[in-house]
Amino acid sequence: MYTPASLYARTQCTQLNQPPLSEVMLENIGVDSTALGRKGRLYLLCDPDSNLGMPLAFAQAYYDSPVFDILPALEASYVDAFCAADEYGDGRILAALVLQGLDIYVLAATDADVYLLREGTVSHPLRELHTRTESLDELPEDQCEIRLVRARAMMGEQIVMASRGLTDKLLSRDDRSARLRGGNNSLARRIAQLSSVDGREGPVTVISLPAITPTAGVEQSDHTPVPTRAPQDIKQSGGRRRSPVTPVIVIALLIIAIVLLVKRPSVSEDRWQQIVDWMLTPAATETPIGEGTPTSEPTPTIDYVTPAALD
Repeated sequence: MYTPASLYARTQCTQLNQPPLSEVMLENIGVDSTALGRKGRLYLLCDPDSNLGMPLAFAQAYYDSPVFDILPALEASYVDAFCAADEYGDGRILAALVLQGLDIYVLAATDADVYLLREGTVSHPLRELHTRTESLDELPEDQCEIRLVRARAMMGEQIVMASRGLTDKLLSRDDRSARLRGGNNSLARRIAQLSSVDGREGPVTVISLPAITPTAGVEQSDHTPVPTRAPQDIKQSGGRRRSPVTPVIVIALLIIAIVLLVKRPSVSEDRWQQIVDWMLTPAATETPIGEGTPTSEPTPTIDYVTPAALD
């Protein structure tokens, strides 16, 4: 399983046709691990004409806000960034997304949208989930409407922030499965082409979440472990394995037979009978008397004769 810190570290982001908001820029404005843990990781979709100061002003306003409820903080930061637009020239923020764990919080203008891609399928949280629409009095009439939604992402998903109306274009392509399974860069370039207007590609932000790992607490590795032995050296036995004691017994019997043949001891038939009786007769032992009434009968004993030594 991933912790929030490791999830953000392994999440990949590609931005095209817009000023990028990189990790280094977030560090420069004082966004540390504590701020990321409280307010999540911020991603933006900006107008192609936006100056780099616009996304930085939005990020600064969001992380400096004393409000920890993410959607209201995004809304207030959107207004602050718009009010500071005179300092940065043309351009504006089209959409903002915060990833906190696997929860995503989205603010989108009327001409921007968010798509969740997984294994060739497209989901549309701003259309499928309960979306709150707000009209901001501080903004011009043609830009005052925003949409806010909270959704849940899945490990291995790709989150796309782009222009509105791409859902039908994505689903209408016959090769959508192969196209949507591509990497961040190839996917961003294809969606930028789909969102072209008058030959000008639109801005695209693609966020790829890491795939889930098979073992808790163990992250995926990019290499396959090498076996300690080559496969041809590993013998597979189809039958039962023989006991290692059997060869020892056979060798011992051979040694005894050789000794008997060489020395040829003279043992009479009566002596052999005594040896056999001595080996097979059990030794006398005392029988313990349990609790209860003691018995007066004596414990039986067995007399045996110890054979004389072999000649």
